[in-house]
Amino acid sequence: MTVHFYKSSHPQENMQEDLHILALCAETQKANLRFYGWLPNSFTYGHFQDEKAVRTLLPSDVLIARRPTGGGLVDHRNDITYALAFPQSYKIYKIKAIESYKIVHEKIILAAKKFGLNAFLNEAESVKSASLAQCFVHPSKYDVLIDGKKFAGAAQKRNKLGLLFQGSLDKNLLSNKVSESDFIEALTKSFADILCD
Repeated sequence: MTVHFYKSSHPQENMQEDLHILALCAETQKANLRFYGWLPNSFTYGHFQDEKAVRTLLPSDVLIARRPTGGGLVDHRNDITYALAFPQSYKIYKIKAIESYKIVHEKIILAAKKFGLNAFLNEAESVKSASLAQCFVHPSKYDVLIDGKKFAGAAQKRNKLGLLFQGSLDKNLLSNKVSESDFIEALTKSFADILCD
């Protein structure tokens, strides 16, 4: 497994780097994990969303980029963001998307529980909305909740290179006693067994 260092970048650069680690995992046949930050006022939107419609929801001064994965609009102004990339040879690539989603989020719960956080999987089916989807407004099935509020969501893309996961964690729901760096360290350890297939 390869872990990439934390860096804050423009949304478009971050999306390009996530595609780079997906290509890298195909080349090396090793999983990749990346944690990263953002320039101020950064948002991303899902691959199948319309940019013009997204822009109507946001102030004119924000930075936005389309993710290669699906999902809805994500506000990155106060989150922990990660990307996981797996080659086709890994078990997680070969299972259904909903099951891989569940596996990754169970690892986030393990990390959260180490700090005494009341984290659990949302077992309810996704709420369908007529409006443009915003990821942290309504939890999807197998999102991670803390005290009933959405803490973690993700989207994924499978192709001939492998499986790319892009996830976001809401820092507002971390206890004041939990630093971002400590949580990232715990999450890296929690991800270790799926990254070393």
